[in-house]
Amino acid sequence: MDKKLIIFDFFGVVSTEVAPQWFRRYFPPEEADRRKAALCAPADRGDIDETEYFCRLGILTGEEPGQVMADWLALAEMNRPLLPLLAQLRANCPVALLSNAPAGYLHRVLSREHLYSAFDTMIISSEVHMVKPDPAIYRLLLERRGVAPEEAVMVDDNPGNLQGAAEAGIDGILYTGVPQLLEALTPFVPALAEPGEAVLCVPNVCHAAEISAYRQELLDAGSSMDGCGSLRRQESPLDWLDDCQRLHRPDTVPEGWVPSTQYVYVRKSDGRLLGMIQLRWELNDYLTYAGHIGYSVRPSERRKGYAAAMLRALLPLCKAGGLDRVLLSCEVGNEASRRTILACGGVYHSTVTEPREGRALERYWIAL
Repeated sequence: MDKKLIIFDFFGVVSTEVAPQWFRRYFPPEEADRRKAALCAPADRGDIDETEYFCRLGILTGEEPGQVMADWLALAEMNRPLLPLLAQLRANCPVALLSNAPAGYLHRVLSREHLYSAFDTMIISSEVHMVKPDPAIYRLLLERRGVAPEEAVMVDDNPGNLQGAAEAGIDGILYTGVPQLLEALTPFVPALAEPGEAVLCVPNVCHAAEISAYRQELLDAGSSMDGCGSLRRQESPLDWLDDCQRLHRPDTVPEGWVPSTQYVYVRKSDGRLLGMIQLRWELNDYLTYAGHIGYSVRPSERRKGYAAAMLRALLPLCKAGGLDRVLLSCEVGNEASRRTILACGGVYHSTVTEPREGRALERYWIAL
């Protein structure tokens, strides 16, 4: 059956394993494994906080706690080939993170790598005082998402953790590599195998070079950057990704703004970024003019149908997120944008004057 939630382990799947590498720097394999089990368990359960944990590791090895933390951060190397698949997957199905880890440390890694927006939900063991493979932690995640066990699948590199998932009624995939994972996931998420020139996905660091090139092409053409968030003022793609993360999370949205999710439309054959589209999950006073959705297409890729294809790909995500209709607007006289909205089911509502720049806008609703 099609799945409604794909759950990812972090260390050993999204990132390299860290604790085993670090302990084996100092101890023979068997002793390293024994010490790791004894010292990591209380930190993963949240019985001790991050400060005490790294102090204990420092005492064990004679290193300063700050240096131990720095070493652990350096050992966390992202699985770069997985990130585009993770973004593509999330464009078609909710994705969760379920990891055994000291929360403060993992949050540092997630922030550094701009990965908060890669997941719809996350549970870190030390924050809930439960660890994998206890079936209770899987059930907690299912409860938070409102998903039945048979509607989820767990991706982990640890067979023991998959056994815990199975006891909670969740199918499992033992991760050994990206090609194997794609093959294993496709029966659960058929959209991964659907033909198509491009895919809608959440941007991540793998798209950095294309984000810069996209921005420069829009600047060179004198084009507006609708649906691009803060891209005009952010020369660094990493700073822009940080802004996207802040806008995505309700607890970090600036005052006066609404939560939004940024997507990019990427050609499968060469990874070229064709367009950007932003979904705003609520309407404030200004967005009653601008609408739920803004989008743009790379100047050199216009008049090829990408705007409509990108919008069509986004609409099911709007519905999955709880919206029953979305508002879009276009400037009066922008016939290309008007045709795009109409092609995706837009129904004319009214023409208004946008207060910030005095633009005349046509507003359309699309029922989902």
